[in-house]
Amino acid sequence: MAWFWIENSDETLPYVMYDNRINVVQSHDLTTNTKYIKCNEKLHLTLERNQQSNSPHLHSLHSSLTCPLVDGVTVDLIKEYVNKNDFQLFSTELYNKKKFITDKYKFVKPLREIDGIDFTQTKIKDWVLPDIYFQRYETLRLKDNCLGNFHYARLKYSRHILISDTLKQKLE
Repeated sequence: MAWFWIENSDETLPYVMYDNRINVVQSHDLTTNTKYIKCNEKLHLTLERNQQSNSPHLHSLHSSLTCPLVDGVTVDLIKEYVNKNDFQLFSTELYNKKKFITDKYKFVKPLREIDGIDFTQTKIKDWVLPDIYFQRYETLRLKDNCLGNFHYARLKYSRHILISDTLKQKLE
């Protein structure tokens, strides 16, 4: 079974912004591109919404990108279950205005893309690029066993990330 990776969008939790003007990696390379990108720099992130009491214990942060931003505990779980050729880690530095906060979070970019949509039972509302990339849908049905033996992949035609039942259980 495949599950969607969905970030917690609770407005009481921290929210992180990614700025293409500052970073050497462009946001679309983290959210739609599944090719390996050479990057030796930490990506700069800005904390837009902060609730200090919750921050130290969060294993992931909600960001302006659809690429998971997770801590070392979650990275270790992903490394345990996901083939090293199926994802790429990007180190980050998190700032509140100009003050450094932490560098414990990493983006986990999928390098595998799965053609998992059953278009006979899916209704796309808004194609950004016709038959290449969609933004919104009315119904979205996945093919049975679309992940096969994989645990982490981007869903073709979208920014959605799929995870296996095994990985989902370990992350809960």
